[in-house]
Amino acid sequence: MNQTITPITRFDGFPRLSLDEFREQFPDAGVGQRRHPQPARCIDSTSGDERVIEGGDVRLLLITGNVSIDEALLVSTAREGWTHIAVDGDLHLEGRTTSDAYDCGMKRVYFVSGDLHAGSVDLTSIPSNTVAGRIVAQCAWLSADDDCAMRTAPELRVHARFLFAWFYSIDDLTIGPDAVIFILGNGNYCADLRLPNPSFQWHEDIHVLAEPFVYIVQREGSDAPGWVTGAIEAALARGGSIFRDGFDIACYPYHRAAQAQAEADEQRAAYLLHKKTAAIAPGFYESWLGMGGALFQAGAYRQALAAYRTAASLFPADQTGLVNLAFNYASLCALYLEQFDQAIELASMSVAHNREAESENDAFGYAYRCRAEAYLLAGRMEQAFADLEEAIRLDRHDSATQWLMGLLHYQRGDGEQARLFHARASRYQTCFSAFYDVETGTAFLYHAPTELDWDSVSLDTVSLPVGDQAR
Repeated sequence: MNQTITPITRFDGFPRLSLDEFREQFPDAGVGQRRHPQPARCIDSTSGDERVIEGGDVRLLLITGNVSIDEALLVSTAREGWTHIAVDGDLHLEGRTTSDAYDCGMKRVYFVSGDLHAGSVDLTSIPSNTVAGRIVAQCAWLSADDDCAMRTAPELRVHARFLFAWFYSIDDLTIGPDAVIFILGNGNYCADLRLPNPSFQWHEDIHVLAEPFVYIVQREGSDAPGWVTGAIEAALARGGSIFRDGFDIACYPYHRAAQAQAEADEQRAAYLLHKKTAAIAPGFYESWLGMGGALFQAGAYRQALAAYRTAASLFPADQTGLVNLAFNYASLCALYLEQFDQAIELASMSVAHNREAESENDAFGYAYRCRAEAYLLAGRMEQAFADLEEAIRLDRHDSATQWLMGLLHYQRGDGEQARLFHARASRYQTCFSAFYDVETGTAFLYHAPTELDWDSVSLDTVSLPVGDQAR
């Protein structure tokens, strides 16, 4: 049955209430109160930024029924004898397609007893239980003032297509099951949201959202907010998609299940689930990277190399501040297949990808380490030495790089330097205790090359594990 929604075009004739009168009429409203606060899961959590509407000068305009109000009207109307509105019913806030405006209509809303409908909602500015029903929106946003601590989201029921949270814990939100969550903040918290929703943490968004909707990430580990709010809101308002070409959110259950199988070292199951993910979302970098990873862990380097090459081609070319891991892992595959020229080529492509980055960081060193080993095994000692020096300059704590530098000195006949670098490599990682008279490369760390028949399994027979099917 369709609800009757009454447009409000002027604010004359509605009763006025003081806060005390409102609380007497709506004793269970609990605006600004948390009825069911969840235990803090971050050591740096705080709820200190939550907006509070209090004071003797607060006067409410009470509107009864399911109504629609144009946000521009709500913001621009001279408020004679009232400061905020309270709606006893549903509120449709029309024209609300952006969360960015400083003087937005939501700041004039004190309470909604039913549902709030809007295009885009800034949850940061809404006190707990301002809306007794659901907040129904295309997108909802939480953005802290800084990255010093994880703020706690207000207690609200959010049914948005997309939720974006920057340095906010979202445990006090009741989130609709179909919402897609993008979150950046405390790493341990973001990795363990304990929600069934599709969720992407930190810079995973660059593989999910189309390039107009994400900023360039300056460097690995950058915690700057990465979403182009206005572009996202505009696209959703006109009914467009914000996903990358070749990405389909329907792949997510298989993607998450594949990650869980990989963590459990069930590489065959992980591979098949990643392959199923790629069948649904062929442009999803993470699925091809995961396929390569499962094959690599099992020693199927030739097959892994093909998956990594596909993954590398899907990495956003303009994200030069981030490492395209697929290039590096593909280089290792070629190395362990003794295809040294191809290993050098792939590592060089990784180096080139990061050459235009605004700032360098230690993660860039791995490509030089990969290329250096290929040079070393190909007998190109001077080039290997130059790359190892650069890898150590970028990341002096990488044990593989230290071990390879020791190998190079050993092959040059400099036993003292060989022992020095070997000691550095094996001090914290005992897997590098093997000396150079026994091992002449890092292949001993992994399986011998093999071929696998995993592709003989029909994807029609690949299903979610039982626990994941229930989600």
